[in-house]
Amino acid sequence: FNLTTPTSWVLENADSLPGAYGASFQVVTPLGVAWEDAGSDTWILEQGNYKWTFVETTGTLSVVVSGYGQWALANATGQAASLDHDNDGMTNALEYFMGQSGNSFTSNPVLGAANVITWPKGTGYTGTYSEDYWIETSENLVDWSPVAAAAVTFNSNDIQYTLPSGSPVKFTRLKVIVP
Repeated sequence: FNLTTPTSWVLENADSLPGAYGASFQVVTPLGVAWEDAGSDTWILEQGNYKWTFVETTGTLSVVVSGYGQWALANATGQAASLDHDNDGMTNALEYFMGQSGNSFTSNPVLGAANVITWPKGTGYTGTYSEDYWIETSENLVDWSPVAAAAVTFNSNDIQYTLPSGSPVKFTRLKVIVP
């Protein structure tokens, strides 16, 4: 289905609820996808372009289009983050991270002065470094290692990484998933 406005449903009459369901309560989909316990008797599942929320104390299930989902519906015909809507070699997740439209060619950043590479970061991307996005380096394009956050410069509109000078040669890439 395709929701463009928030929707909610009361699954259980909240007036008859004594409160939260207890520590052993879990929300699980038929496919076994586990929901995240967000605390305060609230459960969240972000799947595809949607963010689902279940609140134990009200018995209400609601859904909204996620931040990525809004971008994907506007720029990538609702495609998954792992796909490449405009076939330019950049995943939708990377284009979303960089604040691009996803409807035209997006080029990779180039190595700048003093071995600094800069990736633009769109204002709509809310992910966390090391969890939702990270920089990796490799000496052979096969084995990749994550770069520690301490070696990355985080600015309001971009992130920067200074490649070490000298040997061995280092290849660099940015990996992005949708938060």
